[in-house]
Amino acid sequence: MRVCLLASGSRGNAALIETDGCRLLVDAGLSAREIDRRLATLNLIGSDLHAILVSHEHHDHTLGIGPLARRYDLPVYIDSKTVQKLPKLGKIEDLRYFDAGEQFSFRDLNIETFSTAHDAVNPVGFAITSSEGRIGFA
Repeated sequence: MRVCLLASGSRGNAALIETDGCRLLVDAGLSAREIDRRLATLNLIGSDLHAILVSHEHHDHTLGIGPLARRYDLPVYIDSKTVQKLPKLGKIEDLRYFDAGEQFSFRDLNIETFSTAHDAVNPVGFAITSSEGRIGFA
């Protein structure tokens, strides 16, 4: 499992989780253009991604979600309460809702969601597991 922080801080947050079977973007708090630029430093392009996972609605975690999802036809996994707080998200063809506390699978990843404390409507953390390793985001 490869974990690459593309950005971390008040100006934007995004992390790439990569396994043999999946490339998952956790949050997309940079512009789509900037995420593409940072992926290029890893010898990847946006179309190499398989999905976006969203932790909460703050701008520094969500700025590029809509453009990336539309440009690369990516599913977006998002808490059902969080999506209601994102009016500027725009039309995304494949929104996949979860509620904090649920567990689901995507490709070769098992994703456990849990509530976290933050000033957002329903912030969630993730424990992401594959046969190659396990990582947590909170």
